[in-house]
Amino acid sequence: MIEFSNVSKIYPHGQSSALENVSLKIAEGEMVFLTGHSGAGKSTVLRIISGMEKVTAGTVYFGGNNITRLSKSQLPYYRRLIGMIFQDHKLMMNKTVAENVALPLLIKNLTMEEAMMSVEHALQKVGLLSKINTYPLYLSAGEQQRVGIARAIVAKPKVLLADEPTGNLDYALSQEIMSLFLELNSDGMTVVMATHDLDLVASSHKRSIELQYGKVISDLVI
Repeated sequence: MIEFSNVSKIYPHGQSSALENVSLKIAEGEMVFLTGHSGAGKSTVLRIISGMEKVTAGTVYFGGNNITRLSKSQLPYYRRLIGMIFQDHKLMMNKTVAENVALPLLIKNLTMEEAMMSVEHALQKVGLLSKINTYPLYLSAGEQQRVGIARAIVAKPKVLLADEPTGNLDYALSQEIMSLFLELNSDGMTVVMATHDLDLVASSHKRSIELQYGKVISDLVI
């Protein structure tokens, strides 16, 4: 589903390559972890898949289509295929849980009324339907992260990308969030997660791609 072919990325004024000649394949329905030290290139891989960054060299395929040089007019349609979750969940504190989760659908010009069925389904999936009219300020850190996940899946993306989604959570909450990702994957969603938490990776028994200084140094199922 996703393929990097000899991909390199150098940021403006960068002292070295963020990615150097990276080749990898991720199958549809697979769950894959990206591991490695800070600055290893994990976030860059996610940003390239999401269309937030362009490659310096090489080719990226999504569903067999070359996405390396998508035009500005094509990008919004491509990004609808991607759900993105950040360590900082980037919730809007002046909007309710429902309004936060609905944002991807409102961007597609649905009304709030039209979006509500999908919003309720997404919140049910993450166990927060009872908090639908709550403001994020009154939620725990784990609940806020689950709202971010609901927002990422509400439009039923093909791929879910997660950048250190448990980085600010304690062990118990991290396990809770990981169980949710495993459930989404078991439902058929392709999940790619960048993380420093090797215990979390080991407990999942999923594929792990380790990066070091922009290069893939291992690719295995733990």
